[in-house]
Amino acid sequence: LLPQLKDYVQYHFSEEEALMQRLAQDYGDLQLHMAIHQRFFTQVVEMEAQRSQWGDLQTAMRMRTYLHDWLVQHIAGTDQALARQLLAQHLVFAR
Repeated sequence: LLPQLKDYVQYHFSEEEALMQRLAQDYGDLQLHMAIHQRFFTQVVEMEAQRSQWGDLQTAMRMRTYLHDWLVQHIAGTDQALARQLLAQHLVFAR
């Protein structure tokens, strides 16, 4: 599962970052957003490297909780802020 997650994260983040760079050129937190992506990707790589130690259910549950919490926070927070900015730009320039 982790190699697939790593592949998905690379694809999703690169697409999102390209969108931000193309459409949200004034997005003040672009570098921060990209750094958050990099930290998450680093965590996924570290989890993949440690997967031989994931024999117990408690460790698997901690990983699941980490991934769930991060994704909810990122999507509900950072990505929503980006979406609101893009929508606002669209509404301003569509006039």
